[in-house]
Amino acid sequence: MESYNRWFENFIQGRLMGIIDPMERIGFLFREKDNFISLNRGIDATQIVHRFDTLIAREKIYAELILATDKHEKTDNSKTKKEEFIDYSGNSAAEKIVFLNELGILDLLNKKAPFNTSTNKLAEVISAFTGINQSTAQSYLNPIFSKDVDKSKSPISEKNLKSVSEKLIKMGYIK
Repeated sequence: MESYNRWFENFIQGRLMGIIDPMERIGFLFREKDNFISLNRGIDATQIVHRFDTLIAREKIYAELILATDKHEKTDNSKTKKEEFIDYSGNSAAEKIVFLNELGILDLLNKKAPFNTSTNKLAEVISAFTGINQSTAQSYLNPIFSKDVDKSKSPISEKNLKSVSEKLIKMGYIK
């Protein structure tokens, strides 16, 4: 499975970075997901399929937000825009985990010792700087990093992805 994770990171996400148009990005992901599934490699590929589904959901949200932003900018006649400062400290624990995931922080930490040894260790460090209770953090991280855990319990839901994506775009971050 490790080789498929490297393939996903290097090939899929690498190629995705070179595609600018949101609709082309979504089409690429659907095609590659279908190709991966059709190869039937005789392994449990649910984790890779879940990663495709997560990326597709995120790209749909980004496409929707980019279109809405473009439409808003075309109708905004003001020449000077005031910079808004919004306090996001009231995010739920689930949203904090989604922020960390969307920014690549979870993947970064998950590759470093000792956090790559267990979800418990990763939850411990996440708790240290987010203020999320360690057991809560672990319950959110398990569906993301453990292949044997029910993915329906993941904090990376369409609702949380949309909320976090909107906030990141307001901050000026576009993946």
